[in-house]
Amino acid sequence: MTLPLWKKNYPQEIDWNQNIETGVLFDLIDQAAAEFPDRPAMKFMGVQWTYQEIKDLTDKAAKGFQKMGVEKGTKVALVLPNSPYYLVNYFGILKAGGTVVNMNPLYTAEEMVPILEDSETDLIVSIDKGEVEKKVKKAAKKAGVKKHVNCRLFRIVPFSHIKKLKSKVEKVGFLAFKFNAHVIKPVINIFGNKKISFDKLVDNKGDFKAVTINPKEDVALFQFTSGTTGRAKAVMLTHENLTANVSQSDAWFTGVERGKDKMMAVIPFFHVLAMTVGMNLSIKNGMEIIAHPVPDMDEIMESIDQDKPTHFPGIPQLFAKIMEREDLDNYDLSSLKFCLSGGGPLPPAIKKAFSEKLGFDIVEGYGLSEASPVVTCSPIDGPSKIGSIGLPLPGTDVQLRDIEDGSLITQPNVKGELCVKGPQVMKGYFNNNEATQGTMYGDDVLRTGDVAIMDEDGFFYIVDRIKDLIITRGNNVYPTQVEKAIYDHEAVAECIVAGMPDEKRGERVTAWIRLKEGHSLTKEELTTFLKDKLTPYKMPKQIEFETEPLPTNTTGKHLRREMVKIQKEREANRVPNKKPANDHRPRRVMKARRGVRL
Repeated sequence: MTLPLWKKNYPQEIDWNQNIETGVLFDLIDQAAAEFPDRPAMKFMGVQWTYQEIKDLTDKAAKGFQKMGVEKGTKVALVLPNSPYYLVNYFGILKAGGTVVNMNPLYTAEEMVPILEDSETDLIVSIDKGEVEKKVKKAAKKAGVKKHVNCRLFRIVPFSHIKKLKSKVEKVGFLAFKFNAHVIKPVINIFGNKKISFDKLVDNKGDFKAVTINPKEDVALFQFTSGTTGRAKAVMLTHENLTANVSQSDAWFTGVERGKDKMMAVIPFFHVLAMTVGMNLSIKNGMEIIAHPVPDMDEIMESIDQDKPTHFPGIPQLFAKIMEREDLDNYDLSSLKFCLSGGGPLPPAIKKAFSEKLGFDIVEGYGLSEASPVVTCSPIDGPSKIGSIGLPLPGTDVQLRDIEDGSLITQPNVKGELCVKGPQVMKGYFNNNEATQGTMYGDDVLRTGDVAIMDEDGFFYIVDRIKDLIITRGNNVYPTQVEKAIYDHEAVAECIVAGMPDEKRGERVTAWIRLKEGHSLTKEELTTFLKDKLTPYKMPKQIEFETEPLPTNTTGKHLRREMVKIQKEREANRVPNKKPANDHRPRRVMKARRGVRL
C-alpha cells in the first residue's frame, strides 16, 4: 500500500507508529507528585503550590465528593477560572469516579441551563461572589441541580493581591468582591443545606474509596460543542482519549525539560486545548503552570518578564496583541522557547514578527473537541509553512474524503473533508446517537466538517467549512444560537448570522437583519436587548439592516454564504447600505449610526 504523503515527510525524530501510552487520567497528578513532590505545580497570584500539595488536596477532594454522593459516572460541572481550585476539583472529581462537565464562567444563566440539563449534572463547583454566583444560582434552579461546592477565591490569594485580583476579574464579570475595611463578607448560602464550601469539602484525611476505571470505556470529561442546529452537544471523552492525546502531544513537542520547564496558562482550562496542552501535558512533565484567571495583557507581559515561562499556548489574537505593544522592548521574552497557536489561522505578519523577535517560529496546530483536541501540528524543528496546520500527530490517521460520496482522496491539492482516526477520537455524543452517527464514518473515523487540502509534501491546510462555525478570538460561535436570540426581539422579521473576516478577531460575528413592517430598531437597542442572552464574544460586532428579503434557497432556507459574499462585495466597493425602509427614525440619527462597528 502506498504511504500517504504526510508519512513520507514525517519528522525523523518522531515515530508515527510508536506505542501511544494511555491510562487513567488522574494518574497524571499522582505520578507527577511521586516524581516531583517539591516542584511547584502552579503559581497563582504570587503563590506557589507544590505537586505534593495539589495531589494531597485532590485526594481530600475525592473523599469529600464521595461523601456528597459522587460515584462512578456522576456528572459534576466545573465553573471555574484558571486557579489551583480547577486542578484540585478536576482530579478530585475523577478520583471519586465522576465525570467532569466543563463550563465557561462567562456563560449567561440561559446558556448554562441546557448544558446542565443535557449533561444530567448532579453537582456544581464554582467560585463565590458577583455575577458568576448569581448566574449559577439561577441556572441551577432552572435545571434542578441542588448540590454545590463553593470555592472562595480570596482564600487562596494573599491579602496583598486581593484588590489587584478584584480589579482584573471584575472587567470580565468573574466575581465582585465586597470590601469593608479588611473584612470580606461571608457568602450567602444559595443552595440551602446542600451547599458546602471547598474548605469543608477537603476537611478529611483523603482516604477516598478507590474506583476501578476502564480507560477505554469510562468517560472522564464532557466537553460541550454545537452543530449547525445550535443546540450544544456533550462530547464524551474517555480516560483513554485524553491520556492518548497528552501522550501524542508529548511525543510531538520535543525539547521539553521534565521538571524544569514552565507553562504559561492564559487560555482557560475549560477550553479543551488549554486543558490538554496547558494543564495535563504540563503535569505529565512536572512543569510549573503559571495560571492567569483573565487575559489581562499587562499582567501577561509582566508574567513573561518575571516568571520566565518556557512554553506558551495561545490564540492568534493573543500573539498579535503582544507584537502590537509599543512597549514590547521593555519586556524580556527570552525565556520562551515554544509557542503554540490554535483556535484559528495565524496571520503571516504575526508569525514573521514573532520569529524575528524570538528567533523561533510559532507552531500552528489544529484540533477539535471531538478529538481531545489535538489532531495536527507544524513540526517543532522542521519546515514551517505559512497557513498550514501541519502534519498528523503520532498514531493519528488524517484523511481527506470527498464531500459528496465520502471516498478517499489521495492526490495533493484536492479539496475534501478532513477526517480523523486515532485513539483521541471521542466515544460519541452523550444521549445523542443520531448526531454521533452523523459525525462518524463507521465506528472510528471522525468527520470534522472542515474542508482541507494536502500539498505535495503532505502538509494540510484548512480552506473552507462545511459547518457554519464562526471562530472569533479563538472562541466558537454558532450562528443559529445568535440568530435565535435576535429573533426573540419583536421587531425582527428575518436574520442571518455569519462570520466576516477580521484582522483582529479572525472573524467577527455579523448579523444581517430585516425588520418587520412598521417597526424600528437601532444597533444600540439590539445590543442592549441581547446583553443578557449572549456571552460577550457571541455578540454581533457588525449589524447590518436590510431592506430586501434575505437570500434563501428554493426551500426557503437562508443562505449564509451568499450573504457573506454580498457583504464582501459591498465592502470591496465601499457601497454603504441603504437606510431600512421600515425604520422611520430621523435621517440624521440613521446617518450617525451608519458604519458603526460594535
